Amino acid sequence: MRVFLRDVLLLQPEWDSENTPAMQERGRLLGQDLAGWLREHLPALTRNAPIEIDDWNVHPSDGAGNKNVIPWVRVHSSSRSPKATLRWYVVYLFEAQDHRAYPALMQGASEWKNREAQPRPRWLLRQRAQAMRKALEP
Repeated sequence: MRVFLRDVLLLQPEWDSENTPAMQERGRLLGQDLAGWLREHLPALTRNAPIEIDDWNVHPSDGAGNKNVIPWVRVHSSSRSPKATLRWYVVYLFEAQDHRAYPALMQGASEWKNREAQPRPRWLLRQRAQAMRKALEP
């Protein structure tokens, strides 16, 4: 996995919104190599989940149409978080220029209204984050 993370990060400085050869390679690394590794290791990665979930999935994204500056790969429950805009999931985020990747627990911060992604209210996101922090306390 470390090699796949490194290789994606090495391509980040070559970011282009177009599907250049570097962005095609980044997409392949995310969609095949990194996502494939995570899928293969899901049983071990999810063994200690606090609740039993039987529909873990992996979804990479480096953009729909134009390429994202910050690509990601998320691990989620297909039924509980079918889209990145819904509920909670774990995600690897790749910095735009600074060779770093971050695993993070994320919540859907936007919702689709009138065919556009609209940000959820900050107060709601803070409230949900605070509730999650409390739920995760030992």
